[in-house]
Amino acid sequence: MTSQNGHDRHARILIVEDDTAMRALLMDELREAGYHVSQAVDGADGVQKLLQAAATGAYDLMITDLKMPKLSGQGLMKIVNERYPAMPVIAITAFADEPEFVKPYHTEFVAYLRKPFKMEELKSAVRVALLNRRK
Repeated sequence: MTSQNGHDRHARILIVEDDTAMRALLMDELREAGYHVSQAVDGADGVQKLLQAAATGAYDLMITDLKMPKLSGQGLMKIVNERYPAMPVIAITAFADEPEFVKPYHTEFVAYLRKPFKMEELKSAVRVALLNRRK
């Protein structure tokens, strides 16, 4: 079901972010916008959540930090591309070296946001990713 503001109210989003405060903020904002949101505390936890969800229906979108302990956003992207190639991914990072850090992966992300970003930027990227996924 698509609402009048253009987003799918039933879209399932996985947020993979190791910073507790940032993860909580992203979850609150996206839930308030009407999405079904789950969380993972790092890349390894993200893989577990993806595997668990495979039995009940995959996520429609993933938002991931790039630098995390245990498994980085890049490592997570490799797994997503192999197992869930149709799932769009939005990358977020706070690190200053992001142009070189992201360069090998930029074609795999539907959007890339540098922290701090405005929540409306994220919500807009989510709407576009979900609309393009359904085409």
